[in-house]
Amino acid sequence: MKRNLLDSVWDSYRECSSGKKAYRKILKGIKQGDRPTIVLFPHDRSDLNYYGLLYIDEYLVRTLSRNALIVTSSEGVYRSAELFTDKIYGKILLEEKEMLSFLMLYPLLEPGYDVVVVSLERPEGRNAHRLLGAKGLTMEQIVAIGVFFIIPFRRVWTRPSYDGRDPCVLNLLKEGW
Repeated sequence: MKRNLLDSVWDSYRECSSGKKAYRKILKGIKQGDRPTIVLFPHDRSDLNYYGLLYIDEYLVRTLSRNALIVTSSEGVYRSAELFTDKIYGKILLEEKEMLSFLMLYPLLEPGYDVVVVSLERPEGRNAHRLLGAKGLTMEQIVAIGVFFIIPFRRVWTRPSYDGRDPCVLNLLKEGW
């Protein structure tokens, strides 16, 4: 069945509306006058999220940011962010659909906050997943250099320690052990 233009417009409106709700939820997590860096973790890929959390502290130091607001749709990131850095402003857990709707909307928003998206495919048009393995590039290098722009690249050797039994946290941390 062919979709008409009105159906497409209606679908776009619903996506933007959902993205707007997610944006409001993010803004509620920020006190007026504060300017944390917003770091989005839209995927549930443990390797990508692990390296994103591992290099977040280095990114904050290099950009002279005091702290980061972690916005994620991954339980593992939400539960383990404090293991990687003490510069967490706050954490917001979104549903996957909310996160994707926000990612569609956020390029259209006024630049009010520094936003970093820890993803190889998002925002739309990013194709960093094609670089994995090319010329020996690893996931760690792609995240550090391509997402956080940590140039020159210096590997972070310290790894978080965890002695709990939370399966979400253990799944994320297994990448570095």
